[in-house]
Amino acid sequence: MANSINLDTAERLDITCRRGDSFALDLDVTDSSGTALNMSGYNFIMEVRTADTINTTDLTNSAIILSTEDSSNSNNKQITHTTDSDDLTAGDVVFSVTAANMKVVTGGAYVYDIQAVDGTGKVTTWLYGAFIVNEDVSV
Repeated sequence: MANSINLDTAERLDITCRRGDSFALDLDVTDSSGTALNMSGYNFIMEVRTADTINTTDLTNSAIILSTEDSSNSNNKQITHTTDSDDLTAGDVVFSVTAANMKVVTGGAYVYDIQAVDGTGKVTTWLYGAFIVNEDVSV
Protein backbone atom coordinates (compact mmCIF):
# COMPACT_ATOMS: atom_id res chain seq x y z
CA MET A 1 0.00 0.00 0.00
CA ALA A 2 1.23 3.50 -0.89
CA ASN A 3 2.28 5.74 1.97
CA SER A 4 1.95 9.04 0.13
CA ILE A 5 -0.11 10.67 -2.62
CA ASN A 6 0.64 13.76 -4.68
CA LEU A 7 -2.48 15.69 -5.64
CA ASP A 8 -0.46 18.51 -7.23
CA THR A 9 -0.94 18.06 -10.98
CA ALA A 10 0.24 21.56 -11.98
CA GLU A 11 2.85 21.80 -14.71
CA ARG A 12 5.75 24.26 -14.59
CA LEU A 13 6.00 26.60 -17.57
CA ASP A 14 8.33 29.58 -17.30
CA ILE A 15 7.33 32.65 -19.34
CA THR A 16 9.60 35.40 -20.66
CA CYS A 17 8.06 38.47 -22.26
CA ARG A 18 8.99 42.08 -22.93
CA ARG A 19 7.85 45.24 -21.18
CA GLY A 20 5.61 47.34 -23.45
CA ASP A 21 4.86 44.53 -25.93
CA SER A 22 1.43 42.96 -26.30
CA PHE A 23 1.25 39.70 -24.37
CA ALA A 24 -0.70 36.67 -25.57
CA LEU A 25 -0.36 33.17 -24.15
CA ASP A 26 -2.35 30.79 -26.37
CA LEU A 27 -2.89 27.38 -24.75
CA ASP A 28 -4.23 24.29 -26.47
CA VAL A 29 -5.52 22.24 -23.54
CA THR A 30 -5.81 18.46 -23.87
CA ASP A 31 -6.55 15.57 -21.55
CA SER A 32 -4.04 12.81 -20.83
CA SER A 33 -4.95 11.01 -24.07
CA GLY A 34 -4.33 14.12 -26.21
CA THR A 35 -8.01 14.94 -26.84
CA ALA A 36 -8.89 18.65 -26.74
CA LEU A 37 -10.63 19.56 -23.51
CA ASN A 38 -14.16 20.93 -23.76
CA MET A 39 -13.88 24.47 -22.37
CA SER A 40 -17.60 25.05 -21.75
CA GLY A 41 -18.26 25.87 -18.11
CA TYR A 42 -14.63 26.79 -17.32
CA ASN A 43 -13.45 30.09 -15.92
CA PHE A 44 -9.78 30.96 -15.44
CA ILE A 45 -7.69 32.93 -12.96
CA MET A 46 -4.17 34.10 -13.78
CA GLU A 47 -2.10 36.15 -11.37
CA VAL A 48 1.41 37.52 -11.66
CA ARG A 49 2.91 38.42 -8.26
CA THR A 50 6.21 39.61 -6.85
CA ALA A 51 6.67 36.34 -4.93
CA ASP A 52 4.82 33.13 -4.12
CA THR A 53 5.04 33.63 -0.37
CA ILE A 54 2.67 34.91 2.30
CA ASN A 55 3.75 37.46 4.91
CA THR A 56 3.59 35.47 8.16
CA THR A 57 3.07 38.63 10.24
CA ASP A 58 -0.21 39.78 8.71
CA LEU A 59 -0.97 36.79 6.42
CA THR A 60 -1.06 38.93 3.28
CA ASN A 61 0.02 37.74 -0.13
CA SER A 62 2.77 39.36 -2.14
CA ALA A 63 1.88 42.29 -4.40
CA ILE A 64 -0.18 41.56 -7.49
CA ILE A 65 1.46 42.80 -10.70
CA LEU A 66 -1.15 41.54 -13.21
CA SER A 67 -4.38 39.63 -12.67
CA THR A 68 -7.62 38.45 -14.27
CA GLU A 69 -9.34 39.05 -10.94
CA ASP A 70 -10.53 42.36 -9.56
CA SER A 71 -8.67 43.07 -6.33
CA SER A 72 -8.62 45.88 -3.82
CA ASN A 73 -6.70 47.82 -6.47
CA SER A 74 -8.91 47.47 -9.54
CA ASN A 75 -6.07 48.66 -11.79
CA ASN A 76 -4.64 45.14 -11.44
CA LYS A 77 -7.43 43.59 -13.53
CA GLN A 78 -5.35 43.66 -16.69
CA ILE A 79 -5.23 40.07 -17.94
CA THR A 80 -8.13 38.95 -20.08
CA HIS A 81 -8.87 35.40 -21.13
CA THR A 82 -10.92 34.09 -24.01
CA THR A 83 -11.91 30.69 -25.32
CA ASP A 84 -12.89 29.76 -28.85
CA SER A 85 -16.61 30.48 -28.50
CA ASP A 86 -17.30 28.98 -31.94
CA ASP A 87 -15.91 25.61 -30.90
CA LEU A 88 -15.70 25.09 -27.14
CA THR A 89 -14.42 21.54 -27.73
CA ALA A 90 -11.24 22.94 -29.33
CA GLY A 91 -9.44 23.21 -25.97
CA ASP A 92 -8.19 26.70 -26.77
CA VAL A 93 -7.77 29.47 -24.17
CA VAL A 94 -5.81 32.71 -24.64
CA PHE A 95 -4.53 34.98 -21.85
CA SER A 96 -3.80 38.53 -23.04
CA VAL A 97 -2.39 41.80 -21.73
CA THR A 98 -2.42 44.96 -23.84
CA ALA A 99 0.82 46.71 -24.72
CA ALA A 100 -0.33 49.71 -22.65
CA ASN A 101 -0.74 47.52 -19.55
CA MET A 102 2.56 45.70 -20.16
CA LYS A 103 4.24 49.10 -20.42
CA VAL A 104 3.64 49.79 -16.72
CA VAL A 105 5.16 46.48 -15.57
CA THR A 106 8.74 47.06 -14.48
CA GLY A 107 11.23 44.60 -15.89
CA GLY A 108 12.14 41.86 -13.43
CA ALA A 109 11.49 38.35 -12.17
CA TYR A 110 8.00 37.52 -10.92
CA VAL A 111 5.92 34.37 -10.41
CA TYR A 112 2.54 33.39 -11.83
CA ASP A 113 -0.04 30.67 -11.86
CA ILE A 114 -3.12 29.80 -13.88
CA GLN A 115 -6.08 28.16 -12.19
CA ALA A 116 -9.07 26.58 -13.91
CA VAL A 117 -12.46 26.73 -12.23
CA ASP A 118 -14.89 24.17 -13.63
CA GLY A 119 -18.67 24.41 -13.68
CA THR A 120 -18.94 22.75 -10.24
CA GLY A 121 -16.59 25.29 -8.62
CA LYS A 122 -13.60 22.92 -8.41
CA VAL A 123 -10.37 24.92 -8.60
CA THR A 124 -7.25 23.31 -10.07
CA THR A 125 -3.89 24.97 -10.72
CA TRP A 126 -2.87 24.00 -14.25
CA LEU A 127 0.31 26.03 -14.78
CA TYR A 128 2.80 27.93 -12.64
CA GLY A 129 6.32 29.24 -12.93
CA ALA A 130 8.59 32.22 -13.38
CA PHE A 131 7.24 35.27 -15.22
CA ILE A 132 10.24 37.21 -16.52
CA VAL A 133 9.71 40.69 -17.95
CA ASN A 134 12.65 41.96 -19.99
CA GLU A 135 13.10 45.74 -20.22
CA ASP A 136 12.51 47.38 -23.60
CA VAL A 137 14.09 50.42 -25.22
CA SER A 138 10.91 51.71 -26.94
CA VAL A 139 8.62 51.94 -23.91
